[in-house]
Amino acid sequence: MTTRSVSWRSGGPLAAAFDKQIKHFFLSMDFGAPDAVYVSDMVRLSEAGRSRVHAMYAALRLEIHKAAEADRAAQLADYEWTAVLMLVQPLDMAAVRRIDPVRTAPI
Repeated sequence: MTTRSVSWRSGGPLAAAFDKQIKHFFLSMDFGAPDAVYVSDMVRLSEAGRSRVHAMYAALRLEIHKAAEADRAAQLADYEWTAVLMLVQPLDMAAVRRIDPVRTAPI
């Protein structure tokens, strides 16, 4: 048994299994669905800034698990598996600049 909020090593066997078998579910989601809460932004960050955001994600992830544990403890009947995706990485602005605003796809 392990904690429900277990996290795995980057590049480790669980991360590799996620990349191979689960990640496509996250990337193919309908971000415009009525039950999807989608927030995005583009900001200029240094590596130190990205590290700080990653630490914030780690803290938020633990809070999300606390909310899930509270739901479980309350024995609620209406909860369901919910996907949560948090990502921070440098953005290829050259590719963004090549997007045709009419077609909304890279040229």
